[in-house]
Amino acid sequence: VPKVNVVKSGIRFPDGAKTPWAARINAVAYNWEYQNMIALLAAKYAAQGHKVLVVSDRVDFLKNCAKLTGDNAVYVTGDIPHEERPDILQQIYEDKDILYGTQSIFSEGISLNILSCLILATPVNNEPLLTQLIGRVIRDYEGKQQPAIVDINLIGKTAKRQASQRLGYYIKQGYEISTL
Repeated sequence: VPKVNVVKSGIRFPDGAKTPWAARINAVAYNWEYQNMIALLAAKYAAQGHKVLVVSDRVDFLKNCAKLTGDNAVYVTGDIPHEERPDILQQIYEDKDILYGTQSIFSEGISLNILSCLILATPVNNEPLLTQLIGRVIRDYEGKQQPAIVDINLIGKTAKRQASQRLGYYIKQGYEISTL
């Protein structure tokens, strides 16, 4: 059973019906402070012995965070050819601790049982998607720590509503929840 760590980010998620969803996500993903916070969180959990998966749907964001994290990180996005992905993913079993990846790739079909921490770096408001993403870190693997889910809470009406829905999901699943 995973432990959910809710992180109050202090970063605003833009509200307003006239602002397209993609523009709102971009405003957060390309916020320098947010990128640094995600990279630091990934490094923190890796330092605690976790194998970390950070998911987002913004490729440049993931690449920037991987650069900020340094040599301990790799990324897999849609622009990485399929035949190169297995070698990149294998590094998580060997000498890398942090994997940045797109939600579309890691919501289904990728099985790295060693992963023990999921950082939700893009707001998720879809219960089946949340279930799939959490499934990446709750698989059995010898010597693995208790899985951790890092749920980033943003500021704003939309973000607050989505965070509340995710919290309800975690409670319904019986997950242990703490706020950082």
